[in-house]
Amino acid sequence: MHIACSISNSISRFFFRLCAEFKKAHPEVEFELIDNQYSLRDRLKPADVSIFANLSQNERSNTVLLGKEPTIICAPASIADKYSGGLTLQDLSKEMVLLCFNWTCPSPFLFDSRSGKTYPLPESDRMYFISSETVLEAVTEKLGVAWALPYIMTEMYLAEGEIVRVLPDLEGPSVNYFMGVEAMITEPIVSCFIEYAASELRKRLAVFQTSSPSYALY
Repeated sequence: MHIACSISNSISRFFFRLCAEFKKAHPEVEFELIDNQYSLRDRLKPADVSIFANLSQNERSNTVLLGKEPTIICAPASIADKYSGGLTLQDLSKEMVLLCFNWTCPSPFLFDSRSGKTYPLPESDRMYFISSETVLEAVTEKLGVAWALPYIMTEMYLAEGEIVRVLPDLEGPSVNYFMGVEAMITEPIVSCFIEYAASELRKRLAVFQTSSPSYALY
């Protein structure tokens, strides 16, 4: 039995564990995991299940919105230790700011969805990468401050103290998670996995609900 899953890289670590747990109950299932970035463009056959984490992702007719996950602004401890009480927006002008070209990248300002006001970011050196995974690697290598990475993506590094949160007052739930299902489901096991994955993701995301101000990053 084969299930092809197209996933966003920000949720990959959790999804690997989810597949492993499902296989304990269904050892006959073999998973094929593909990055969303390549799955639609390079594959002749679409994936059975797709999970998108994308600020600009349009909800498809057969998708379910699972919730919003907080993004964080993080830095290696060696950088944050230079500033008592954490970094400020002005401190960012003294540091390399790490961004990427995909959905985690903001423009050089923050938009406060409550008041409708914008806050310009100070000028600083910036380093752009292709993927958010590469940004996370760069911040753990102490190259600079990572801007707006998903919490699920960074939780292991935060727990181990490799990176620390900075500017938490400018963070908020801003990443939408969607469960997408291809129109043709030929095997009952696919439907079973979809139900399991959706349930587990909802529980997982519920852990990260926050009462902090909701900032959208554009």
